[in-house]
Amino acid sequence: MELEAKNLDKKDTFGKSDPFLEIFKEGEGGKWQLVHRTEVVKNNLNPSWKKFTVPLHTFCSGDLEKPLKVDCSDHDSDGSHDLIGSFTTKVSELQKAVEFQCIHPEKQKKKKSYKNSGLVLVKSCKLEAQYTFLDYVMGGCQINFTVGIDFTGSNGDPRSPESLHYLSPDGLNQYLSALWSVGQVVQDYDTDKLFPAFGFGAKLPPDYQVTHHEFALNFNPTNPYCQGTCTPTDCRAVALPAAHRKPEAPVSALAQSVLAEVPNQLVTYFKMRGLNPFKQEAPAKS
Repeated sequence: MELEAKNLDKKDTFGKSDPFLEIFKEGEGGKWQLVHRTEVVKNNLNPSWKKFTVPLHTFCSGDLEKPLKVDCSDHDSDGSHDLIGSFTTKVSELQKAVEFQCIHPEKQKKKKSYKNSGLVLVKSCKLEAQYTFLDYVMGGCQINFTVGIDFTGSNGDPRSPESLHYLSPDGLNQYLSALWSVGQVVQDYDTDKLFPAFGFGAKLPPDYQVTHHEFALNFNPTNPYCQGTCTPTDCRAVALPAAHRKPEAPVSALAQSVLAEVPNQLVTYFKMRGLNPFKQEAPAKS
């Protein structure tokens, strides 16, 4: 929302006014609850306040017809702010971008010729939806889980308990714990539960001659998908003893492989929604 005012009353003896707005919603028992306060605009009778955003539940409890009260006051450093004028409204009226008369009740009682103490104008008032994770899931969005495991020597000797790849008697280590923690959550948002699993930074059987910076954990490059979160960990358990680790390895190949999945995921989403994927227009010929 964005608000401004015109022709406000002058409240300061040696200046104009330092106006700010306070917006209240009607609470239980008819009490007014402050929901937003604007910044102070110094020495100005025609101020424009900065655009602001307030959650709808906070602003009006989600009710577009709930009464609201707006006070326009002159700011004083000692906290004894002087009321310039106020008015009542509701969100359904604010959306129409109308103007409101600021009325000072005491002045209205004393002067028969009194009209107002200025005008407050609504420059813009829009309701914008902020979608939650659940909204995206209900809309058909899926989370695709891709596993990438570092087989380089920087992880340490898998025979050592200090290594991330440590082959402990109970079959657990930090890599498996991470896979399980993330995979158990993500798999419920993937309909086919097929997870591509890759490794990088190792020499593979049978010759152990070439360092591979991207390989499928199931050693099937044409179908690197694992069913459910159990199989990536199973594949890793098979690949680890078979692969010879290298000191360092670039992850660019693995990253490219993961990013290559994004267009397919986007097309799948559009198909589920019955929409055609966007087509980029050809550049105009000169």
